[in-house]
Parts: sequence; C-alpha cells; structure tokens
Amino acid sequence: MAEEKRKVGRPKGSFGVKKQRNKKSLHDLFHTSAERYTEISINKARRIAARILEDELYLTNLIRRARVGVLAPAMEMMLWYYLFGKPVEKIQVSTTDDSLIDLTDAELSARTKELHEITLQMEAKNHNDKLTSEAMN
Repeated sequence: MAEEKRKVGRPKGSFGVKKQRNKKSLHDLFHTSAERYTEISINKARRIAARILEDELYLTNLIRRARVGVLAPAMEMMLWYYLFGKPVEKIQVSTTDDSLIDLTDAELSARTKELHEITLQMEAKNHNDKLTSEAMN
C-alpha cells in the first residue's frame, strides 16, 4: 500500500478569505439598552448560582472535597466568611505611655493575655450580633 503524503499548510481556496465575525452588539441581541442587559445578566447569574448551590450532587461533592482536603482555597475562604462574617480589616491599637521594650517578660506575657481576652470578647460580640441579625431575618 502506498502511503499518501499528508498535505501541510492552508487548504485550497482559503487565501484571501476573511473570517466572518459576529458584528451584532449586545444591544442588537437583546433589543435593549446596556443597563437593561446588565440587569438581565445579573438576575440570570443569580438564578444559575442558586440552581448550582441547591443541587444535592454539587453539595455532596463540595463536602467530599473539603473532607479530603482538596477544596480550593478561595472556596474555603468564602465558606469561613459566610459562616463567621468578614474578618476585621483594621485593628485599633491604643497607644500607651509605657514602651514594650522596657517591659519584662512577665509584663509582656500579662499584656499578651489581656489583649487575647479583649480579642475573645470582640469575637463573641460579633458572633452574637450575627446570630441576632440572622434571627431577625
């Protein structure tokens, strides 16, 4: 059997032929303004997201991936955000007259414990506020 040589290059008749492009704009497709298109697309995206998140198979796979440890870091961060709320971006530090350099190890330890207690109180308050707002909804 004689092997047929493979032709390389552009197919015959393709020289000088322009690719056809879709020249329709969003306005032409939807017969509406760009603002209306944005509203339509946002509502459609929300409906699609709701269908995905309400799907039992998706939720089962999400839980399985989290248990195995292969859940995407961004997804895990979002889950923490939705459960506990957005972390505090700015921490207000009040200045004192005493310098940390001049403190002994025992004084630094006491100061650390004091700040830890304040942090725990703030977290508990934020958690209680969130539960209260969820109960109202």
